[in-house]
Amino acid sequence: MLLLLVATAMVWAQEIPSYYHEDSYIEKKIEQIKANVANTKSGVTFTYLTDGHWRDNGKLSFPLIQYIGREVALPFTIYGGDSIYAFGTKESAMEQAEYYLQAMSRYGRVYSVKGNHDITIRNGWHDAGGYTATQELIYDYTIRPIAKYVKGVEDKCYYYWDDKKQDVRYIVLDLFENINTSISWGVNYGFSQEQANWLVNHALRCKAKTLVILTHAPLDKKLGGIKEMQFLHELFIAMQNRRVFSYSDDLHIQADFSKAKSTIACIISGHSHRDDSNIERGVLSISTICDAAYNDDPKFQHLPRQKGTVNEQAFDIMTISPISRTIHAVRIGQGVDREWRY
Repeated sequence: MLLLLVATAMVWAQEIPSYYHEDSYIEKKIEQIKANVANTKSGVTFTYLTDGHWRDNGKLSFPLIQYIGREVALPFTIYGGDSIYAFGTKESAMEQAEYYLQAMSRYGRVYSVKGNHDITIRNGWHDAGGYTATQELIYDYTIRPIAKYVKGVEDKCYYYWDDKKQDVRYIVLDLFENINTSISWGVNYGFSQEQANWLVNHALRCKAKTLVILTHAPLDKKLGGIKEMQFLHELFIAMQNRRVFSYSDDLHIQADFSKAKSTIACIISGHSHRDDSNIERGVLSISTICDAAYNDDPKFQHLPRQKGTVNEQAFDIMTISPISRTIHAVRIGQGVDREWRY
């Protein structure tokens, strides 16, 4: 463990490699971020990265974020979940979880979204043995470090926080409450009545002008959202369109959004390892490529995730303008800059 902590400290202390300065790559990215901020008279700017799967990651994203933060104010980072590589031992899973825990303590404020690989691992394709952590341990490694900054429920991985100055509320949901510690890959889709009640009666009952919804997996079926979570997408569509929402299946939800004041800027997710987006009845959903070195998005197969190149990582610096109702994402690493209107 001591060697791990020393190695981690060296990662945080390092300067970014020289190839990020070739052709002024990182300098041009910073200038674009500055331009986005300048054009947003009143808005928010933050870092979003997801699906680190740290075993297969160059681990340069946080040093890069720190470097950019010297030039542009980045008050926080949102991490979209999935720290653990799918296969390996319990020890390797906990090493990856420890790496992320150190990131949360060494780099500013990092808000976590729980993913389906947090914290669970399988021995191999042909060996179904493995390890799944308890909900309490998952909370300790993902949410507890920022618990004092958020409004949530003890040992639960859903919460919200407010930017009162910019009138924005960020809501983090846990789509994977179904945990079975007796099997590998035991963190599975599940959404409890308790979380549904909390969402309707607390998180969405606010006067914030703008809402940003954060989930690990997409809700929109056009981005790969599963059928069992479609009710959440419909709930947010109902809120955006000021309608009454009623759902009665395995859960019971009744909500009247006819007098709601908030506008949902977007629902941001990872999980699919692809850049994608869709607007469904007024609700913008954004999916973001993985930060791990996987070449899973067919749009960018011509830009291989090769160590020692600027394509080795992939994360966004996002700027949201509630006045113009625009979102700009400057991509650091594999992929391209993106923008949307909501």
